[in-house]
Amino acid sequence: MSDWGRHATAKMTGIPASIGTQLLASGEGRRAGVMAPEAAFTPHRFITELARRGIRVEERIEEKGIVDSRPADALSSGHCESVSS
Repeated sequence: MSDWGRHATAKMTGIPASIGTQLLASGEGRRAGVMAPEAAFTPHRFITELARRGIRVEERIEEKGIVDSRPADALSSGHCESVSS
């Protein structure tokens, strides 16, 4: 984000909003009405669009000493297999 300087917050706010608008305009919304963003779109599609624009989403899960640090798009694609340490 160093290339955005003080305006990095604008990038992290504006780009996801733009993606949501584009997905709605293309008919990719799950249903009509008011809902949370995560309910409106397929997570994998949304995260893929973020990645295309240089925004990586990562998730770190720690449970009983097991750490799963796969990218969030792998986790949201239904590829959640048990992780061994």
